[in-house]
Amino acid sequence: MIFEDKGSKSWRVQSVPIDPSSFVNRNPLKEEWRGLDEAKTAEVSGIPDIVFVHASGFIGGAKSYESTLKMAVLSLIE
Repeated sequence: MIFEDKGSKSWRVQSVPIDPSSFVNRNPLKEEWRGLDEAKTAEVSGIPDIVFVHASGFIGGAKSYESTLKMAVLSLIE
């Protein structure tokens, strides 16, 4: 799911759990992006305005909708 984070004026992509009470996600964000600082995440992902990816991969964010969508797509197809 992709949504706008109005407080930080950025966008988020969040994986959906396998069921409402689970912490296991269907398609987490790419493992190599997880838990890095902003500069390293941008370098590794090739997405210049990426902001973060949580260490577990359940959520991440970027400054633009387009980059957030790219995060989701790359995590699903690669």
